[in-house]
Amino acid sequence: MKMTRNILVGFALILFFIPEIHAQDLSAYRKFALGATLQDLSKKIFQNPADADVIERSPAMIQELSWRPFTESDPVDKVVFSFYNASLYKIAVTYSDAATEGLTPADMVRAISATYGPATTPIVETDPSPSLNYHAPESPISKWENAQYSIALTHTSFFNRFQLVIFSRQLDDKAEAAIAEAAKQQREDAPQKEIAREKKVADDLEVAREKNVKVFRP
Repeated sequence: MKMTRNILVGFALILFFIPEIHAQDLSAYRKFALGATLQDLSKKIFQNPADADVIERSPAMIQELSWRPFTESDPVDKVVFSFYNASLYKIAVTYSDAATEGLTPADMVRAISATYGPATTPIVETDPSPSLNYHAPESPISKWENAQYSIALTHTSFFNRFQLVIFSRQLDDKAEAAIAEAAKQQREDAPQKEIAREKKVADDLEVAREKNVKVFRP
């Protein structure tokens, strides 16, 4: 009886760990892993960390760094790396028109599933024809997710382009909260900044007036 119980317990543990064994790694795209520092990632793409665009400085430093593979055989048109306090939290991959021409959402999901495993949400069919609306939103097609990371495949109808976005759930939440807080602070500071701007314009005009009054001769 004891041996039987041990066998059953062992079998249960095996079943428990099977999902973990076969789980796909959703924390990276190619050689780029979420959580990497701005310094380390910059080295991989041969760029200077100082080239990163600063999106927000407070309450957290949000930066973006763009990269293009520069090889004709690569289906990627552009990659945008987003950093929260110098830690990579999101990777947005835009594929070239030529590489995805004629591909359906199902084709794209099948190709991506070869790397990340079966999608965790069903395929949402979208209209493949380009939209005439420049501000047309990105349409979600499918997702690959776990407790820590999320990958979303989207389609932009205006440009007729596919995009893959990989992000850390925890850091993305922090980054979004920081961006929202920064926007709130900017709205609150806007009236005072406008007053200061108008005062500077008036002061500069007065300095110019005083200078010209001394030398102007009709």
